[in-house]
Amino acid sequence: MEPDNASNITSTEQAENRLSTLPKYNFGDIVVEAAPTTIIDPERMQVYKDRFELFKSLIDSTDDYKEKAFLSYPGVFALVMGLDPVKLLFPEEARVLFKALRKTDQLNKFAIVEGGKYIKDPTFIHLEAAQETLKDHTKFLNTPPIDTPIPRDELTEKIILLHNQKSKKMAEMSAGIFSGIPQSAVEFFTEGMQGSEGSNFPLYILQVQSFSNLLGTGEFQIPEAPDTSEGRLRYIYLQPYTSTRNISEHTDGERIAINGFGVTYAIQYPPAPDQINLCQRIIELDRQLGVSDYVQDVRSDIITHLYPSGNNQSSR
Repeated sequence: MEPDNASNITSTEQAENRLSTLPKYNFGDIVVEAAPTTIIDPERMQVYKDRFELFKSLIDSTDDYKEKAFLSYPGVFALVMGLDPVKLLFPEEARVLFKALRKTDQLNKFAIVEGGKYIKDPTFIHLEAAQETLKDHTKFLNTPPIDTPIPRDELTEKIILLHNQKSKKMAEMSAGIFSGIPQSAVEFFTEGMQGSEGSNFPLYILQVQSFSNLLGTGEFQIPEAPDTSEGRLRYIYLQPYTSTRNISEHTDGERIAINGFGVTYAIQYPPAPDQINLCQRIIELDRQLGVSDYVQDVRSDIITHLYPSGNNQSSR
């Protein structure tokens, strides 16, 4: 029996070694360790693989390196992967994404509405991911259960109505859920909201002029936000997918931020299980699909062309 016991001990030690070497990722103000077992089933992972191939094809669709930089932006990654199913963009940025989706013949996977503070900014809806989000949160959003797929126009109308509810709190809850934010974080943000509080802006059907702007041609003019067009290129489009800074210790009840791979939201420490689960799912996507390695390679090429003098920065 001794050999069997020795074998069992060895297996146990190996398992412990695997657990002790699980990768850890910085997500804003917290460090999250990869889940010890697979949490995304093979069928679901295939969906993500297809979405990741689309993301890569969008970047490959243009020879303009400023456009490539924008299309490699974590916010575009989160939208295309369905992690952030409803994404508002500046008109200049929306034109680049619209053109790339047309070139790759993938425009049918998205609906486009408009919103923002001045009701002019195109907002892309990842139809498949938005449908999944609505189905998973019917109780929270106070909507009827979904038994069959919702047609494109009906789904778009539902999302507009949910964002435009008279109750600012309910509208904000909808905006949070359709931004890919875990339910517990949405509840934390909207708890105690009253009156006109909140940052969500209504959505509207895309107007003719806005659609015409999407069809515009010419050189990509990067919006001067938050500072300058060069600042947006360098610090927004080319921002790392994860942080490498040191994470300080937090106290219970402290307000912190979770940020990584285009997913950004505020929470109260310690993070809830659904918030950790989202981070671990993203880690699994990264490890299975090679997201960080791909982004590092494509960013290296982009930076070489945009900053040939070697004025470099982190690309991951």
